[in-house]
Amino acid sequence: MTEVVSNLKKILMELKNNINVETCAVVSRNGIMMAADLPKGAKEETFALLSATIFGASEVAFTEIGKPQPDKVVVYSENSKLILTSAGPKAILIVTTTEKDIEKVMEEVEKITGKIKGEIM
Repeated sequence: MTEVVSNLKKILMELKNNINVETCAVVSRNGIMMAADLPKGAKEETFALLSATIFGASEVAFTEIGKPQPDKVVVYSENSKLILTSAGPKAILIVTTTEKDIEKVMEEVEKITGKIKGEIM
């Protein structure tokens, strides 16, 4: 395991220790898993690729309507939220949470993305 991957895993554990996070991962912009804490049985490759696709599609959609590219994409389900956040030009942070206080989650996600950017830049 490279030092970068090890450090990314530590950053993800810090995130999970600070807020109510079910799943978290750092994925390259082209859908390659860099580090993750996923549920048992989850297919890392599929999760990484589809998460990067969702984020990339939102960037294209915003560009097509003349708007700046989004920094975050949030998908709501009945009892959970999927948050995809830019972690610099090379990566995306993906988080799932059942936390009701979305602002609390977003604050922590901002702190963590700063650490991820510092690690992979």
